[in-house]
Amino acid sequence: MGTAPTPARFTQEQENLWKIYTNTLETLNLHLDRCLKEEVKIKLADYRILAAIIDSPQTDSTDAHPVVRMRDLARATNVSASRLTYQVDVLEKNGWVTKVSVPSDKRGKGVLITQQGRQVFREATPIYTREVQRTVFEGLDPDIARALAHFSRSVLGKVAHPERRRVRA
Repeated sequence: MGTAPTPARFTQEQENLWKIYTNTLETLNLHLDRCLKEEVKIKLADYRILAAIIDSPQTDSTDAHPVVRMRDLARATNVSASRLTYQVDVLEKNGWVTKVSVPSDKRGKGVLITQQGRQVFREATPIYTREVQRTVFEGLDPDIARALAHFSRSVLGKVAHPERRRVRA
């Protein structure tokens, strides 16, 4: 029988960095959510779904209107299928999207953004951009920005491709 692995532990510096990093992301998201709700009456989660619909490569269309598959939208937003279904239902009640059948897959469901949804997105984007510019990019040293981008790509690569992760004993 082998010995039990040593439990992973943070160094004090790692623990401090992790706490401030996660707190920063959570606080920034709360701030963006508050600004969007106050100024254009849209939640950050809803804004991100509309953005993902607009940014998605359209794979199917109905009457020349672009349709985004729910499964593709779930991947693009990192939202579980059940949570996305709920959020899309809310967006549909607001008149911002319409759920449709996917022409090439009778079992698949898709989402079509409405004109009203596009208008809400257009109104929200300057607020979102202004706040990200003000809170994140204003005064950010370009070297730190490059290091942060490198760090983020590295973490995303490890999460997206766990087989590439180095295991340390």
